[in-house]
Amino acid sequence: MANVAEKANEKYVIRMMKADDYDQAFALWSSLEGLGLSEADSPERITRFLQGNEGISLVKELPRCW
Repeated sequence: MANVAEKANEKYVIRMMKADDYDQAFALWSSLEGLGLSEADSPERITRFLQGNEGISLVKELPRCW
């Protein structure tokens, strides 16, 4: 999975998660009924997780429209 760079089509992009994605990811997690969040989901801990587990966490996003 470490070789996953970016896969795109006209509808969405799948790429490795970066620390900069945290705010949007946390907003999504917070909106999910039944998903429990803890101190382990803090920006600092998520950043450390991403650094130590490169290529494991992916994000799917819509392409930017200008």
